[in-house]
Amino acid sequence: MTETTHSPEHAGQKMNTSSLIFFAAITLLYISFGTVLGFVQGGLPPLLRAQGLDVETVGVAFFLYVPIGLAFLWAPLIDRYHTPLLRPRSGWIVVMQAVSLLGLVVLSTGESWPLGLLFAVGLVVTVAVATMDIALEALIVDSVNERQRAIAAACKISSFCVGAIFGGGVFVALTATIGWSGIFFCMVALGAIALVAALLLGRFERHADTRPPALSLRALVRRPNFLKKLGLTCSLFAAIVSLFALNRVALIDLGMSLEANGWIVGTVGPIVSIAGALLAAACTRMIGTKPVLYASAAGAVATGATWAIAAANMNLELGTIATLVGAGWLASVYTVIYAAILRWSVGPTSATDYAILFSLGNLAGLVAAGIATQLIAHLGWPTFYSMATGLFILVVAIARRDLLDEDSP
Repeated sequence: MTETTHSPEHAGQKMNTSSLIFFAAITLLYISFGTVLGFVQGGLPPLLRAQGLDVETVGVAFFLYVPIGLAFLWAPLIDRYHTPLLRPRSGWIVVMQAVSLLGLVVLSTGESWPLGLLFAVGLVVTVAVATMDIALEALIVDSVNERQRAIAAACKISSFCVGAIFGGGVFVALTATIGWSGIFFCMVALGAIALVAALLLGRFERHADTRPPALSLRALVRRPNFLKKLGLTCSLFAAIVSLFALNRVALIDLGMSLEANGWIVGTVGPIVSIAGALLAAACTRMIGTKPVLYASAAGAVATGATWAIAAANMNLELGTIATLVGAGWLASVYTVIYAAILRWSVGPTSATDYAILFSLGNLAGLVAAGIATQLIAHLGWPTFYSMATGLFILVVAIARRDLLDEDSP
């Protein structure tokens, strides 16, 4: 049985109306996704601290991010089981988006609740958005062609940055005006708009008559090149996080105030990231992936070298410039890597494949960040940035052929 779908693929240079609807819908979902995770990462910890909780207790909030790194554990369920009334991928997206909205509504009434109860409900929300993200990525893998994967990558990165600005900055800055409940209702409003957009995605989804076979770990590791792709993904994420993730902490050590760190780096940085991702996607379509990868990697290396110099000379201005400009190069590199992960995930179990690559890549990045903090304490910022830059050069040199191989499995 074959069903007609309105695929966003096409061979021309310009996107048609169907493509615009598709990318608009996934953009809204990514903004909602980024708002929730931006709040978890950048908004909730200072908010809890301002309410008088000690730093150790506030640190529990960061564990809400764990489902993003563990989503691969339940990704096979997305491949195997479908909702009864909606198409396989879009059904999961709609249901999980609705669950996250319900959790946010519940949290809006919980300002005075014990932290444990807040954490439990918050964990339901982050599990839901992590699952929604995996299903959305699987739909994208199944629906877009090679030329449009860079656009999909740019959509995710730029939209996530917009959401992070809202969740990690704007809503928190307005806490005195809108209150605890207002923060969550703002997230609910954005999520509700994204839910409406999610209902449109079913028309783009390709229909399969049979469910994919159960995917065992043994079958996965025996798949040609899968372990290689997983190793490359983890190495790339670890190298990128080592080079870029601690820049805002380094700026504090160079003398930047917390307020300036939040308003300047926390808002301008994501805006530069959006520009970098969109420019990378456009250039990929016009001139190909290779020059974009090389230019982005060169920019990242220049950022690391500049940071080593800035740290050695305690130059706050130079460090700030490196951080802001580097945000654009980081987004550009991520665009190339993310497009490659989408390509590597093509197949009957795309949700599982994507989840394993992306989730374990994120976990590798988190481990690298923890190791980096220990190295910095012993080696200092200048030596650390020199080492991180060298690691980045090595990893990209090893991975470049696979990142540029459009026919790789």
